[in-house]
Amino acid sequence: MKSESDGLTGSKKQPLILIVEDSEPGAHLLQAYLRREGYRVEVAYGGEEALAKASQQTPDLITLDVVLPDLDGFTVCERLKTDSQTWFIPVILVTALDGVQDRIRGIKAGADEFLTKPVSREELLARVRSLLRLKFAYEALRLERNRLALLYSISQELNRQLSVDEVLSKIVTLTREALGATMCSIVIFETQGTNRQFISREGQPVCAADSVTPAILEQGLGGWVLRHKAGTIVEDACQDPRWLVLPTDTSPVGSAIATPLSLGQQVDGFLLLTHPEPHFFDESHLNVLTSIATQAAVTLRNTCLLYTSPSPRDS
Repeated sequence: MKSESDGLTGSKKQPLILIVEDSEPGAHLLQAYLRREGYRVEVAYGGEEALAKASQQTPDLITLDVVLPDLDGFTVCERLKTDSQTWFIPVILVTALDGVQDRIRGIKAGADEFLTKPVSREELLARVRSLLRLKFAYEALRLERNRLALLYSISQELNRQLSVDEVLSKIVTLTREALGATMCSIVIFETQGTNRQFISREGQPVCAADSVTPAILEQGLGGWVLRHKAGTIVEDACQDPRWLVLPTDTSPVGSAIATPLSLGQQVDGFLLLTHPEPHFFDESHLNVLTSIATQAAVTLRNTCLLYTSPSPRDS
């Protein structure tokens, strides 16, 4: 089964499904069906446990037995659907009850689908696939809306009457916060042929430097971006030779992402972000970062700060 996206970001992880059952045999059967298809699975044997796990782990879908030892499935479903943290999670009510009144009660509680015991494997998988497709389509629309709102906000900030240093500080701060990174760095090539770097780290003020370690531009991730004139992702910094560990580095880096500041073929610098977890960044992050970098390049060009001819590093 192909990987599904699980949120901002189009994560490569398989969808997580929470099975809520009152009996171990029933839970193990559903678990076997779903794991055979590649889904990740968690199990809860009571209503309170289910609510706690749903809040902590945010599963992509929940199969919910109606008969539970504490709270019944209708109550659990209603609580899930009225909680701002879990209302969007699809819920399949699994029940031995097949009366019309029971289904009406399930609908009122917010259930998205129903399965009758004994559960058919084919029907279960069909319901799961259908609901996951709808969930991820909705998330994609929501993320695109949020991305456009974010880019508009950044554009408004960068187009204010700011000094060059204020512009650069805004770029790294807004980008780091928007993409959930722990560090964001922008390197630009000034008209005098020198480099400048502004760095935003979580919990610290923005710092500036008048030069960049040459190894970064020659052998590191920044140099790769400049030579290829394209964005890229370092999924695991420990395994990717493009990530250089410098003597001044004090924080661990698990993954990184970078993209050029460019208009057309001219590259004026690059944006780079890091996170301590490997595989944190994905294509969704890269798309957003590329859009931010384009807006930043336009803003910086308007300051007359950058080269009006291609940087020698581009060749």
